Amino acid sequence: MLLGSAIIGPLCVGGVAAETALTEADIAGRWNAQDRALTLDIVPCGGRWCGVQVTDGTQCGSTVLRLDFKPDDYGIRFTGRLALAAPTQPYVVSASLLRLPDGTLAVQMLGDTGRELELFRRTFPFSAMMVRLGDPVCASTPKTS
Repeated sequence: MLLGSAIIGPLCVGGVAAETALTEADIAGRWNAQDRALTLDIVPCGGRWCGVQVTDGTQCGSTVLRLDFKPDDYGIRFTGRLALAAPTQPYVVSASLLRLPDGTLAVQMLGDTGRELELFRRTFPFSAMMVRLGDPVCASTPKTS
């Protein structure tokens, strides 16, 4: 009996893990950066994903993030642009969706100014670990340029 539990137990856990595999749609939500004052509602927008900046915890601001899904063998990844302040250059970003050991959904975002992101760098001008707070509330504004 104990041997049967030892064999069947891991198979059941593996089945649960397979059911909770991450998908592209799991990027939708309200995300809060752990190391900076930044909250984004990430929502679908015209075949891609957009991040609306949330100010004062509840106010919907402008669309500052635009991401495209880039499937690969290493997980759920997105690439795009993040423009936090009008006079500064936008960041080219890579965002990886992941599940932390405690089950919390997180997005690791790395960015650099310029035309493309070099993931083999040692440092990035923009780096944020964002955790999911809940469902998004803000809608994306259409891109005008």
